[in-house]
Formats: sequence, C-alpha cells, structure tokens
Amino acid sequence: MDKYSSLSCCADLYASPLGKLLLGNSWHPGGLALTRALAESINLSMEDRLLDVACGRGASALMLAQVYKCQVVGIDASTTALEYARKEARRYRLDEFVTFREGDATRLAFPDCTFTAAICECATTLFADKRDALSETARVLRRGGHLALSDVTFAPHRLPRPLDLPLARALCLPLGMGPDAYVQLVEGSGLLVEKKIDFSSALIGLLDKAESLLGAAQIGLLVGQAEGDQLGQAAFALQCARQMIGRGDLGYWCFTAVKP
Repeated sequence: MDKYSSLSCCADLYASPLGKLLLGNSWHPGGLALTRALAESINLSMEDRLLDVACGRGASALMLAQVYKCQVVGIDASTTALEYARKEARRYRLDEFVTFREGDATRLAFPDCTFTAAICECATTLFADKRDALSETARVLRRGGHLALSDVTFAPHRLPRPLDLPLARALCLPLGMGPDAYVQLVEGSGLLVEKKIDFSSALIGLLDKAESLLGAAQIGLLVGQAEGDQLGQAAFALQCARQMIGRGDLGYWCFTAVKP
C-alpha cells in the first residue's frame, strides 16, 4: 500500500457512520468554531487564495469561502468525501469560490507559490510522510504566506496500549506527537512558527460524545458486529484518553507559521 492509499483508508474511516456522528462534516475537534479561530490567527481575507489540505467533506472550505469571500481549493484522498463537498458547494452556490480536487498531500499538483494561505486540520497525523506533506504545503505557499495547522498532540512515551484501537484511531488519539515536535516538523519544512495555541478543551467534548455513543443501545449498528469485550476495550481507551488530557499528556494544539 503506497502513501496515497494509506491516506485514503484513513479518510474512509472518518467517513464511516461512527466518524460522522462524532465529528459531523468538519472531521476535527472544535468544529467550525475552531476553524474560524484558525482563519483569524492568519488574518484570512478576501484577497487570499487558500489551500485546504485534507479538506474532507468540505465543511471548513465552504464556511471560509462564505465568510471571508476568498478563493479556496480543497484537496483530499477520499473520492466519496469530495463528491459530497462538491454537492454542498452547488447547494450553497459557492462554486465560484471553492474548488475540490482529489489528490495526495505529499505530491501537490500545483506550481510553486500558488497560494497565499493554507490550513490543515487534524490530518497531519494521518499522513504516511508528514515531512513531505508539510514541505509540499510550504512549496505552494507564496513568500509571506501563512499556514494554520491543528492536530492532536501527545507524549509518545506515555501512550497506553488500550488507545491502539479502531475507535481510538478514529479520534486521532494514537497517531500524533508532542507540540514541540510539531514545531520542529513545521520549521523543518521551511516555515517559521509564529504561534502555538492549546485548544485541548476541544477534545473533552469529543470524548463526552464518544462515551454517550458507546452507551447507546444502537452502538452495534455504528461499529459493526462488535462483541461486548471490544466495546469494553473502547470505553477503557476513552477513559485513558480523558486521564491523559487531565495530565497534559494528550491535547489538541493549533500552530500558525509563515513562509519567510
């Protein structure tokens, strides 16, 4: 399986019934309110041409185009998600502002210096080659252009084994790295990190919702023919995640960076 196929598999996981119930169309903790905060952190305006890397079902791209009246291009590995995004663009008559393309974040099909801004929400963890993906994003940014990136963070040496489950993966819990490592990764791509903001409280609401779903009588319809012990393991994984957030070992951070 190549890097592109690996990303597509992760995207399909987010498009599952459980993923939709947990995350809605925005596919990340904090939803569109946090997307708006990201946009404000890079002073997005109608003069910008924005790249949404791993745009999913297009909720962020559509909202940003509608609010800021800027040109947006969303790329994603999931054909299904992009079909939905295009339908929503037509439904809200945003076709003139938003374009959706299928593509690989590690091999962006754009010339150098195409965009003035980029966002990447809760997706860096899913890239098979994070450095290549961020280097490609930096390449297509103009000088002075900004990247706003948000993702799950954790202390790798404190990751408990119960978090290595499909449901936990759907929440990005076992796939990230620490905030300082994100800074090094972003700056290694040729960008300069200007801000890092802790939005870990956004994970609490997501865990609350996941625990409610696990307790629902219909949970078997959401995760397939799962046995009782699998549900118990999932519940334990979420409990471990909540404890990690309380200790500061698991979080959700946002980073803004500029291309010098």
